[in-house]
Amino acid sequence: MAEKLTDEQVAGLLAILRKDVAVDQKVQYVNAIKSGIKQHNVPDSCVAPVFEALRIASSTQHSVLINAGFTALNHLITRLSRQEPRYLLREAKHTLPLLVEKLGDSKDKIRTIA
Repeated sequence: MAEKLTDEQVAGLLAILRKDVAVDQKVQYVNAIKSGIKQHNVPDSCVAPVFEALRIASSTQHSVLINAGFTALNHLITRLSRQEPRYLLREAKHTLPLLVEKLGDSKDKIRTIA
């Protein structure tokens, strides 16, 4: 069973996404965070950093990481729409431009994921 998200996990995700490590390792970390989001409420202190991390993951050039980022972002939006919708309003101004950008991507797969 997935663990509840902690500030340390989210900080670790941000750190690994900013490092020059293998894409598979980044995807694995994003998927672990996604599992936590699916199973538990997201702590208030983790909302903004998780959004930031998933925006970073979704804005890369690696389609597998983009897929993981957008899938996790979908679960986060679903979770927060039930848990605390006001967080969605705060993050929309930063997240919507990324979605619009990816909806205009030249690759069909990326547009579909977005």
